[in-house]
Amino acid sequence: MADEPEPSLEDDDLVIVVDKSPSELLVEYVDRYPCLQFRKRIMLLRHQVQEVCSRIIKTTLFEFLTIMVIVSNSIALALEEPGSGA
Repeated sequence: MADEPEPSLEDDDLVIVVDKSPSELLVEYVDRYPCLQFRKRIMLLRHQVQEVCSRIIKTTLFEFLTIMVIVSNSIALALEEPGSGA
């Protein structure tokens, strides 16, 4: 047993496991309830909107604009006269 050579791995021998995206899972999705194609389109649209929103909120521009709105709102509240409120 000690004389046996170790098997060598080549790039062709490797298998990489990758999770399916929600879009790929949606194509294979099947159930017994009515309007399956309509519900699949809605789920796909929801996923696409979710991806766009996720990309937007990860940008530094979105973070900067959010902080600027908070700061400007704080300044507006600080400049407001105490007796002018309801």
